[in-house]
Amino acid sequence: MNLNSRSKTIQILLFSLIACIASIDTMYADCFNSAQAQEKASSITTHYSFAADAFYCMDQVSEAIPKWFLMPDYLHYWHEQYGITEIDREYLQQYTAIRKKYITIHDEHPDITIQTIAEASEGLFASAPDFIDDPIACAFFSSDTIHEACTKLIPILTQEEQLFICNFYAHFNSNLEKTLDSYTSEIMQTHVQKQNEFLNTQTIRDHLENIRNFYNSTPYQYQAHIVWRPTGRGFCATIYDSHIIIQLSPDMLPMSQKLFMIYSGVCIHEATHGFSARAPQEQKKALTQAFITVTGELVDIQTAAPYGLSTFIEEPLVQILSQALLYKKQYPQYFDLDCGAYSHPLVRCYLPYIEEYFCSNKSIDTNLMQKLAQAYIAFINQQNTK
Repeated sequence: MNLNSRSKTIQILLFSLIACIASIDTMYADCFNSAQAQEKASSITTHYSFAADAFYCMDQVSEAIPKWFLMPDYLHYWHEQYGITEIDREYLQQYTAIRKKYITIHDEHPDITIQTIAEASEGLFASAPDFIDDPIACAFFSSDTIHEACTKLIPILTQEEQLFICNFYAHFNSNLEKTLDSYTSEIMQTHVQKQNEFLNTQTIRDHLENIRNFYNSTPYQYQAHIVWRPTGRGFCATIYDSHIIIQLSPDMLPMSQKLFMIYSGVCIHEATHGFSARAPQEQKKALTQAFITVTGELVDIQTAAPYGLSTFIEEPLVQILSQALLYKKQYPQYFDLDCGAYSHPLVRCYLPYIEEYFCSNKSIDTNLMQKLAQAYIAFINQQNTK
């Protein structure tokens, strides 16, 4: 593939940066330094950076990330808006190959049964944060610019791979700038500032600490990244390799106060998945065993959609802790169990038991899991009589 003049400039720039590797190593290590993170209280800080946004967009367009993180809307939008030439396709295919080479998935369970759930280290809870190791993602999510991200990749990739990543983003840069232009506006900056002011209040910090205590988890400073969402009026979020990724449609800004509160709850929701993931593995196994010992085959693996395995414990607990109880206790004017953001069918069933523990500063234990199992059985029996 021939390099255009812009790519050659990037190549010269890339090699001129090699002398900076020692300082880069220090910056890059911060992204993984969990020991340092555990010294401080838990928090969530929201960012917007072109590097993170462009990276997430092209990960979706190239379909380079694990399939359960993919949203077909991105590739469809790109096709409709810009088309994909044969040269584009070659770039995307090579990019996907490099991305997949450096993504490590440590713990997959393709054949899920009651027995394998009981034996799995995570059980019915979120996978440990090292479930996915993705150093390329870390470089982009910790950078403000593509240039900075490529600099951080020098110790990670081969020289040829480093050059290709720079060329890849240079090739698609024009379309990326057109696509993401609205996200660099003053409205976005105002939104990020308001978001951080809210998340930094003592009320939210205390709530995060109470969630951490509930899971017997470790403190963590979460970084939330706002990224472009191609379709739909709304937002959604996920947690990937310890990064909270918030997909936000540009026409959602500025937000009404009610919508802002729902949006903020979604950020806390993903951080709560993070606390669940960081809980002790032996605890997860014991809690899972306590639950499925009571429920037995009523934990129907085949009909667990749309949440998969997380439908039984992980998702309803997270919705209760991060949203239902936050609004009910701190912002009652926004409390609504019919809100789609925390409308899992088991939320109403589990809420009284979780609320009792949470408000008493008690951590999750096998007794609570047995109560939740009984509530789950009652829910299933009620469904079966309809």
